[in-house]
Amino acid sequence: MDVQDSHAGRSLVPGTDRSTTSSTGSKLAALDSLPARLDDATLTRVEALALAPLRPLPPIEPVELDRQLLLIMTLPKQTASGVAGAIRAEAYAHLLKDMPAAQVEWMVDQVLRRCEWLPAPAKCLAIAEEWHRADEPVQARWKAEALARRERQARLADTRERLRTERCEQDWIDALPERTKAILETEGLLRRCDDCGSYAQRDDWRQWQEFLAGSEGAPDPVARAADAFPSNRERMEA
Repeated sequence: MDVQDSHAGRSLVPGTDRSTTSSTGSKLAALDSLPARLDDATLTRVEALALAPLRPLPPIEPVELDRQLLLIMTLPKQTASGVAGAIRAEAYAHLLKDMPAAQVEWMVDQVLRRCEWLPAPAKCLAIAEEWHRADEPVQARWKAEALARRERQARLADTRERLRTERCEQDWIDALPERTKAILETEGLLRRCDDCGSYAQRDDWRQWQEFLAGSEGAPDPVARAADAFPSNRERMEA
């Protein structure tokens, strides 16, 4: 997944900035093309992407910041003030100049929607803090986290099934992740060996086979309950 980050686009969800890039080499496109099950190498890369630090968004360009501040300054002032408009705009610019364009644009949009009067700079900052980044690199991280979690859960389910239905080699059990072995111990599928601290398959694993084999032809419990307690309509028809 040799791809490039991209962070363009406008907010599609309140409080977020979501990229709509269509680059065929994007990480998100690469993740979407992965199969339902991941091999070890792919899982390692996906988990690395989920944990990789995000590239910071660049600060808003001065020209764009001036344009956004003009929009805010259209709001009426609640009290009379002798401060010139240019000086007031400079104060807002000082606080907003290091923010990414998407955050400033979202904040300005929210100020125009919520405020009847020109808010104080501190109020603008508070509104800006509600914004959450959700451009393509962030979406790729979310996707990678979901894919890795799904594969780990599928592998755990496969391990459970094998421990329930067959005698497993000790080397295979020893190679399982420590967290997986701890989970399987709490579920009664593995036991911890007191002498060496390792894990082993339970001696009564065959009981799982007998249980599963016996349940295949067993009658449905709902159907048995229906036979035991006929409905009022059936009693009337009888």
